[in-house]
Amino acid sequence: LPAWTLKTTVYWRQKFPANKQVTLVHTYRPVVGRPAPNSDLERSVCLAGNELRRLQEEQEKPRLTLVNYQMTVGAGWSDTIGKFRLIIEKPTATTRVATCRKGLTMVSPIQLEMTERDFAIDDDITVLFIQ
Repeated sequence: LPAWTLKTTVYWRQKFPANKQVTLVHTYRPVVGRPAPNSDLERSVCLAGNELRRLQEEQEKPRLTLVNYQMTVGAGWSDTIGKFRLIIEKPTATTRVATCRKGLTMVSPIQLEMTERDFAIDDDITVLFIQ
């Protein structure tokens, strides 16, 4: 294992008009990494049961890509998000996805989507892509 840690910070300045409703759209490509060999995938992406056993027993070890959407960092506002929409796009249709985030549905062979009104940010969203 490497004896170093990489931390990346992304920020921008924003100005909002006083006493007016604002629509905010954030689109970005997150930083991608690999889970450490001793990662607790059961806790971080809710990978358990048959899927966890399948991953451990596969003859050809799959490529694991871990993506963490930092939601709580930007949650400094005082109210919920009126309309929240999350789209997770898989690299291929055969890529498997594991995440603890509830409410995701397949909308195409490569896209999962979650839409929620009055969304309260309670945690970051971590996704494991299994290829």
